[in-house]
Amino acid sequence: MWLKKVFCIFATLFYRFLLVGGCYEGERVALMSFKSLLTDPSNRLASWKGENCCSWKGIECLSSGRVVVVNLRNPHPDEVMISINNQVISNSNNAFDFALKGAISPLLFSLDHIQHLDLSFNNFVFSKLPVEISNLTKLTYLNLSNAMFQDSIDMQFSNLTSLRPTSCIHVQFDKPSILISDPEWFTRVYSYFDLSNPLTRVPEYRMVPWCILQLPKLLYLSVNKNNLNGNVPLSLLQKSRLDLTSIVILILVNKSLSGAILYWLFNLPALSALDLPMNNFEGVIPPTIQMKSSLFPSIVNLARKKLQGHIPTQLENVNVIDLSLNNFVGSIPAQMGEIPAIRSIALSGNKIHGPIPESFCQSINVLQVLDLSNNSFSGIIPRSLGSCKSLIYLSLGQNKLTGSVPEELERVTSLRCLDLNGNEFEGSFPTVIEKFQELEILNLAGNRFKGRIPKFIGDLNHLRILVLASSSFNESIPEGVMKLENLQLLVCPGTNCPVRFLRSMKD
Repeated sequence: MWLKKVFCIFATLFYRFLLVGGCYEGERVALMSFKSLLTDPSNRLASWKGENCCSWKGIECLSSGRVVVVNLRNPHPDEVMISINNQVISNSNNAFDFALKGAISPLLFSLDHIQHLDLSFNNFVFSKLPVEISNLTKLTYLNLSNAMFQDSIDMQFSNLTSLRPTSCIHVQFDKPSILISDPEWFTRVYSYFDLSNPLTRVPEYRMVPWCILQLPKLLYLSVNKNNLNGNVPLSLLQKSRLDLTSIVILILVNKSLSGAILYWLFNLPALSALDLPMNNFEGVIPPTIQMKSSLFPSIVNLARKKLQGHIPTQLENVNVIDLSLNNFVGSIPAQMGEIPAIRSIALSGNKIHGPIPESFCQSINVLQVLDLSNNSFSGIIPRSLGSCKSLIYLSLGQNKLTGSVPEELERVTSLRCLDLNGNEFEGSFPTVIEKFQELEILNLAGNRFKGRIPKFIGDLNHLRILVLASSSFNESIPEGVMKLENLQLLVCPGTNCPVRFLRSMKD
């Protein structure tokens, strides 16, 4: 019995030796070692003194005294850039007054009870991640973004199995240079991938680690404005080999990616955003595109590709569609104008011909953007567009449209941009424009309008750009136009009215 009492007394004394003021002494020493290697220009770590590390700013502990949270995210997280000489360039004058700077101590990763670690938006001067990070087996949140680490994501992360999918959104290794040396392992752990920074690198000549697509619960994949390249492997992208039933957002914005566009991408059950612009994907898209409705607008962006064929005839749960700058032919399906929930339609820069369908805005609609410019549309502006009462942007420029601007458009009082340039419209200056009191951009150049420019143009107080050249308007510009406070660019007809930059165009 006495031996048991002695053991209990010894254990109590030993515990008190380890736990000082609510904080384990070993963990306090590890944090002080971490601090000693850093410069702290804004004194963010001023509270890091004394024996109770649980009271220090950015540190949280369990009741047992174990450190479970280290949150040292820069409180002014302005993004930074890296110059070609590997120098840090801030987007703000004060961002690095608040950033911790220096090497990272391996002792930080001896805090093996940590569940939350955030070192983002600091400057660890291209440090390598210590292998001891594999000790943090209880970690559920990890954010190392914009922290100036440079290293390889290797097997030292394989022990971090407590990172949950919802937390993986914050597992970012995007600045300045992180090498994914084992993408096959990485895809087994995480369900959120953002390879959107130009300095994120993968091996084998910066080839995309397409094994990412074999993640069983992939929710988000972004390859945006990167230096990655390579074809999408057709053998991998057989639907039978993938399980993309959970993916919600797929973003591949990269000029170096190529290959055939795949039909089944447009019918994934959970997909609500398919953003594939500025690639070299080619081929024909299916006649039916089906997105999953969500709290946010569902998007189909296939702009700036080599796609061809006809515009899809059926769009289900699509709020925004951009097919501009491709090689689509034929006419616009009447069904496109009948979609009640569609907010934006951009078809500019294709080879589409025929009339603009009368079906636009016949029913209840929320259409805000309609861009049909740079095609071969003919006929007149349909009167039904006057029912597009939510319309903000209407661009019909560089087509073969004729007739006049219908009076029904006067009901579209929210219009901010009207571009009718490069058509064959005729008649006097469209009087309906007087109703567009929110108008910021007006381009009527390159038509057959004639007569006087009305005085009401001087009452459009939000007007920033006014282009009237190459029409047969009277050369007289109403005096009120020159007094418009927001007008930045004026291009009017006649030799007596050259291009005028009235104010800075920086806005």
